[in-house]
Parts: sequence; structure tokens; C-alpha cells
Amino acid sequence: MKKMNPQGPTVVHRHELQMTSGLEVDGVWRNAGAVYTMRGHPVLDRIVPASWSVSWTTLPDQTPLDPHLHPIESYVAIVNGRARLTGQQQLLVEAGTVVQVPPWHLHGFSCVENKTFWAITWQRSPQSLFYEENHVYFETSPAVKERFNSPKGKKDLQQQVTLHRSQTLPTDDMMKFRSSSMTPEFFAVDLATKESVQVQTFGPTLIFATASSCSITTSSTADSTQHQLVEGDTFAFSGVDFQNGLRLQRGSPNAQVGILVFPN
Repeated sequence: MKKMNPQGPTVVHRHELQMTSGLEVDGVWRNAGAVYTMRGHPVLDRIVPASWSVSWTTLPDQTPLDPHLHPIESYVAIVNGRARLTGQQQLLVEAGTVVQVPPWHLHGFSCVENKTFWAITWQRSPQSLFYEENHVYFETSPAVKERFNSPKGKKDLQQQVTLHRSQTLPTDDMMKFRSSSMTPEFFAVDLATKESVQVQTFGPTLIFATASSCSITTSSTADSTQHQLVEGDTFAFSGVDFQNGLRLQRGSPNAQVGILVFPN
């Protein structure tokens, strides 16, 4: 069994995370695809600020994520494949896009191709939304019907998702990432154009291996350590562990990583 160091940077494999495939609401099973929450993991609980939750999300075997609503804003970074946004809006979304979903916006996802669909999701909540019944609602929920019949609820129906491009191609040998607001910021880094790049982040950081494999070399005054990541792995550190940054190196030609930086 792999030994984890809850006090230092660690590679966390996706299968180590707690997974849910949905929940029962008013006697009806609602599909959530597969949601792997990072809450409850000893390393990730130390790195991810307590007010935020982060999850890997996928649609296994073409299973749709049923349209649903959250009372809080949520973010979905598409990191692999394409999907159709369903619910109040019908849009095609693909890797390199971050979907910013406003509160009380009816949304879901369905597959549009055989390629595996993966996303990273985060929201200001101490627990993944599909693990808290009062954080996920469906059209048939009494609370939803009551809200949408109110003046405020009618305004909710007019809100639209916002799409952000997160794709970043390394151009210099050193790349610096920080959140420019009070919310975490996501960067999709394609290593196809550069074999390796030095990275420095400012704030608690999660690095996701989103396609193929890569390695991360961390250096200190005493020594250096190389960490191997394969698709689905997460590398977590505080953002101040490595004053001089760390080096990302691709393990295969199509290696890609996602970097989520929390406000410092």
C-alpha cells in the first residue's frame, strides 16, 4: 500500500476517492454519472480550503447527468471529451472550456461521442454537492416549484451559463499561475509544444493529469523528488512548498494537465 504524507505534496489516485453515482429524491433515482469527491482524503483535506469542494466527474457507459439545480454557483472544467449541456440551455462543450453555472440554473450533461468524458468541478461548499441533499434539487422538487413561482425564481430562469476558455500553451520556460479573484482559477496546460516547463503557483494548488502521463519534479534546498502521474491522478501542494516552482515534464506526446489554484 502506498504511504501518504499528509504534511507534504502527494500524488492521489482517483480510485482512492469516495465515489457516488447519484441519489434518490422523492423516491426517484437521479443519475449523477460518477462523482469522485476529494473531501475525506487526508492530503486533499489539508490542501483544499475548507470552504470549497472539488470533484472528478465522468459519464460512464454514456450515462447522462440528469438536469438538476444547486442553490450556489458551481464550475465545471471540461478536461477530456465533449458533451451536450442540457436543461435550461442546450450547448456543446469540449475540453478546454470552463462552464460557470449560476445558482438555481437547471443544467445537466449528456455524451455526444464514444470518447470518455471527464470534468473537474468545484463550488463554494464544504462538501461535494451530490453528497448534500440540500445542495442538489430537481425540477420535481417542491422547493424548486415554489422558488420558480416567485418573482426571484422567475429571474433565475433568465440566467445563463458563462463559458470560459482555459487552454494554455507553454511559451516560456517559466509559467506562473495565481487566482485573480476570490474564487479558484483553472488552467489547462497542453504539453504537446514543450517537453517540460517550470511552474510556480501562488496559493493552494491541485494539478490534475487529464490526458496521458507526466512527471512533476519538486526541488528544495536539500534534494529533489520526481513524482509520476498517470491520467486521473492529482498532485496536491500548498503553493508555498516550493519557493522556486516545480517542473512539469510530459511522459508522452499528448500529455495535458489541469491546474486549479485557490486564492492565497
